[in-house]
Amino acid sequence: MTDQLARARRVKDDLGTRVGGDPRVRGVGIAPGGDGFVVRVLLADPGAAADLGLPAEVDGVAVDVVVVGEIRAQE
Repeated sequence: MTDQLARARRVKDDLGTRVGGDPRVRGVGIAPGGDGFVVRVLLADPGAAADLGLPAEVDGVAVDVVVVGEIRAQE
């Protein structure tokens, strides 16, 4: 495991603990981005990013916010 991936995992865990309980957060994960990895936060609505105070970067790892809307099971 690379140092960059390990750092991204720590950031993901920290952000997940901090914002994961908010009902507007649909998920927190790691994705390839730039020259390495980013932590991707999936949100239900665009206003949630500002309300949650999500930073653009944590410990050198970029935080990528994606608005995915409501997630429902298909019938």
